[in-house]
Amino acid sequence: MAYAHQYFLLMRDLTFVTLFLIVAAALIALVTKASLDQWLTVGVMLVGEFLLAMRTAESLGIEFVRNALAEESAKP
Repeated sequence: MAYAHQYFLLMRDLTFVTLFLIVAAALIALVTKASLDQWLTVGVMLVGEFLLAMRTAESLGIEFVRNALAEESAKP
């Protein structure tokens, strides 16, 4: 059960950090006058990472709660 909690926290933090990366990448692209291809490439990659981390954190959170409830219900 500890791994589910540990990985849930890791994915939750990664999801939050990815939001900062999206903002930072947009600011850097504005400053460096990036082309549309560069905008799209970075944008798609970061949004994909965000969605993947968010879905993984959700799945691990559900697994963690399920395990905690199973352990509590097994107690006499």
